Amino acid sequence: MINKLYESIKKYIKENYKFLIILVMLLIVLSCPVPYFIYNGGGTIDISDRINVKDSNKKQNFYMCYVSQLRANIMTLVMSYIFPNIDNEKIEDDNYNEEEDKIINDILLKESQSNSIITAFNEANEDISINGEELYVTYIYDEAQTDLKVGDEILSIEDANIVGFDEFRKYISEVKIGEEITLQVKDIKGKKKNRKAKIVEIEDEGKIGVGISVNYKYKINNDINIKFKGNESGPSGGFMMSLAIYDKLTDSNLSENNRICGTGTITKDGEIGEIGGVKYKLSGAVKNKCDVFLVPSGDNYKDAVKYAKKYDYDIDIYEAKSFSDTVSYLKSIA
Repeated sequence: MINKLYESIKKYIKENYKFLIILVMLLIVLSCPVPYFIYNGGGTIDISDRINVKDSNKKQNFYMCYVSQLRANIMTLVMSYIFPNIDNEKIEDDNYNEEEDKIINDILLKESQSNSIITAFNEANEDISINGEELYVTYIYDEAQTDLKVGDEILSIEDANIVGFDEFRKYISEVKIGEEITLQVKDIKGKKKNRKAKIVEIEDEGKIGVGISVNYKYKINNDINIKFKGNESGPSGGFMMSLAIYDKLTDSNLSENNRICGTGTITKDGEIGEIGGVKYKLSGAVKNKCDVFLVPSGDNYKDAVKYAKKYDYDIDIYEAKSFSDTVSYLKSIA
């Protein structure tokens, strides 16, 4: 039986080898990566499954919206021009590195979590104190002359401890352009290393040419556990995390009678920032049968309204101008 099958396969290959070679070559070509991202839909994540606050078992209906993004190949890029529900975006950064992008988004998620806790506690008038800042390198500019790596945590400069970002920026501003400094860092593997950076002129200022993310360390009289899966990262869920934490700290029941979906970054001061992929995040909210879609003020809100009209979505869209205003709005519809 096996020998018979083997002979049949052998015969088929012999008779069709030219076609098979062309097919394999075509598949290889079509799977070649190109410098584009593909966006092909959105979805939601149940925040209540990600956030636990001690002594709170409140039932919540908060959902964080996300967009499905993947690196394009020739085949998916062609599909994005054929199907209206698939979009593409050119990767402008010639040095784009997928591994580095994952590191950056993990750092931004960590920053977003600390910002959301600080915002929620302050809004709920709960005790919280900021007792430190962690500085992470998230971007290296083309002008930079440094061996700093994305993911490095900056511990000190020239053996002088750096308390926070303001002190870091002040130190850099006092070094002359052209001079080199030594920074002590902890890399992504947790190893302490010395890095070099030359002060260069960028936008008429002396800088080391890197982007910095600040993760605030805090002290609270409560236990909070926020846990996301490995493929869930980035800063755009901060706003919704803040609302869910605030809701669990208080007796407000903001989502008791409504399914609340939304997106947006958050600062420690409660400022809501714009995000990308509004079209797909709104689509995810509609598919999840949410009653309300919370979206940052400005272009994000305008785009959401435009797409809701275009696709005739039955969902209330709220323009989130501030965290406090959003809390008041949700209380009014609860």
